[in-house]
Amino acid sequence: MLRILHKGIQASFDLDQTGLTGDTEADSKLAYIQSLKGGRLAAIGANGVKLADGATDTPLGFIINDAEGYFYENKPALASGKVPLTVGDQIVVTDQIDTSEVFAKGDKLYAGTGAKVGLVTKTAPAAGAKVIGIATSTASAASPELTIVVA
Repeated sequence: MLRILHKGIQASFDLDQTGLTGDTEADSKLAYIQSLKGGRLAAIGANGVKLADGATDTPLGFIINDAEGYFYENKPALASGKVPLTVGDQIVVTDQIDTSEVFAKGDKLYAGTGAKVGLVTKTAPAAGAKVIGIATSTASAASPELTIVVA
């Protein structure tokens, strides 16, 4: 889930077509498509959008809509071959956080790595990792909505 409180730049970037079959229903069930959830951090890979790995990628922005779509609508990412991201200076609320951590106001935030790739974490994944923003609310597993100022 992503709520945009103050807009950054919203743009669409290429979906990685590698491994897609052309069968929209089947493709919507692929792990890659299902991993692209609204509120997760994304980067650009060699073939298109991918989840941002804080240890190796520079996060580009937050995914706006789930790539797999919703049961009551068509599959916009698969139909267009594009993934919408919000990038640049902005204020967002996301529930796509590392729920093993407790976030406090003022925490520096990063893109997760390993099993937590694409999630927001407060643990720097590597020396010199890019800070993606600052927490302006608290969050935890019990209340996972985190407000972030991205600059």
